[in-house]
Amino acid sequence: MDRGMDPCVGTWTDVTSDSRLVEHLLDLYFCWEYPTLASLSREHFMADFVAGRPRFCSPLLVNALLALASRFSDRPELRTGSDPHTTGDVFFAEAQRLFWNMESHYSLTTIQAAGIMSIRQVSCGMDRESRYYAGQSVRLCVEMGLHRHHDTSGPQNDESIVQLATFWGAFALDHAWSLTAGSLPQFSQFPLFPPKITPQDGVDNALWMPYTDDGSTLQHPCEQPSHITSVFNSFCELSEIVHKSLYTLHCPARTPNRQDLIGIYTRFLSWYNSLPEPFRLGGTFTPQVLYMHVYYHYSIILTFRPFIELRITNSTLLPRKICVQAADAIHGHIRSYAELYSLRRTPSFMPYLVLMSSRLYLAVGGLSLSPEGSVSLGSGRAKAGVWANGAPDDLATTLGRVQRGIDNLDDMRQCHRVADVAWNMLRFLIEGLKAYVEITRALQGGQGRRGEFDPHWAALSVNQGADFFSPKPVGDGWDKIKMKAAEKGRASTGTSPRRMLSLLQSSDAMRSALFWPSPRLPPPSIIPVTFDLEEAGFEPIEVE
Repeated sequence: MDRGMDPCVGTWTDVTSDSRLVEHLLDLYFCWEYPTLASLSREHFMADFVAGRPRFCSPLLVNALLALASRFSDRPELRTGSDPHTTGDVFFAEAQRLFWNMESHYSLTTIQAAGIMSIRQVSCGMDRESRYYAGQSVRLCVEMGLHRHHDTSGPQNDESIVQLATFWGAFALDHAWSLTAGSLPQFSQFPLFPPKITPQDGVDNALWMPYTDDGSTLQHPCEQPSHITSVFNSFCELSEIVHKSLYTLHCPARTPNRQDLIGIYTRFLSWYNSLPEPFRLGGTFTPQVLYMHVYYHYSIILTFRPFIELRITNSTLLPRKICVQAADAIHGHIRSYAELYSLRRTPSFMPYLVLMSSRLYLAVGGLSLSPEGSVSLGSGRAKAGVWANGAPDDLATTLGRVQRGIDNLDDMRQCHRVADVAWNMLRFLIEGLKAYVEITRALQGGQGRRGEFDPHWAALSVNQGADFFSPKPVGDGWDKIKMKAAEKGRASTGTSPRRMLSLLQSSDAMRSALFWPSPRLPPPSIIPVTFDLEEAGFEPIEVE
């Protein structure tokens, strides 16, 4: 490709000829988003970007990167009008045009661009479109054989490094979406993986420092070694454990048992305990390292969340407690991130992670609320009004925890449109939880114990679907339950059936929403209705 004939030489895009703007946006991307889900090598991309070579750079890839990077900038020229949510749209439209006008997608830069376009649509809250691009990226990787034929006998050459970065980035992105959506990944259960990229001292020891529109560092002395390749490798190793977790939870051919769950948890803990010293808490605190810690706890929540109403037989592990501890850790890391860098610039998946941890509090609270509004949590028989850490809790405290998540999402809204969706969802769920408290009180007549009727477990009893558990049963079973509950509510509390039915409908919406894996995706199914708890090594938690 003769870049000398291009009127936009130096920018690789027809959208702008402002090379300084393009370089500024690329710096923002490599500072705040790269490399955890990235499918490219910065050094190889930038070398060809500057030299005008098409080997590891292309107009499609550049436009995709600029569309994503624009989210980290406040410059008005990147918007359409005054709407901040249009930031970068013009670059993304150009990337889409180039993507669809191609006769073949079999190239490294196209695979990389598809992954970047997916991440950009994550930020915009376009779940389905994001999953499409992520799926294209990982399928193209496999079709091009990027997971095979890597010589491990000698040093890695440029082509090998870029291929490995492309494969592992696509792999990590596919698994981030599969984890979030509650589905199997694009790979078979026991894939053969290529090696990781060998860290180079010149790359890993390069300094990282915060970069903003002002081109200056923030107030804190945050300059530190980037460890960029080592972070990427550790994140990919975590994604391999997520792969095993997904097949444990979502394989339709078998039901998970206690050994499966304990085995996966052991793998997560082993990964965490074997992290390189710079990545431990108190060491390196770049956004990439903090995000990796948050994603680790996010993975644990989504692994154990389907079991939060159960305990593992003959084990001190309590899924509910593990999930709450992981949610607490996520909020702690987010607080550290905010204190260091603010939440104006965060990786694109971060709003999902905040949303899930906040919803976990609501899910646990909704499942354990007594008629008085206290939250019960513990091991074995849960003690009323006690969280996993032993601190007293009630509905107000639960909602206070969620409010912190809402505040964090509010700080992310300028950067990520999906934070708007998540922000509104949490507000809806808070109202739903309040409605559920009212239902519980009405159905139980203000008593301190659960009565014979529990809408959730009653729903399970009438769900005669072939395979899977869902918070909402198939068919008209739920409507029948609600009508019975309405009649019972009138008999026990004097509440009119119409009012009770309204409350139950609110509860139904809340329960389904608490299990939504992402803002616009349906809930996953984990446990069959015919699931033999005792045989699998589980038992329900009894709440007093």
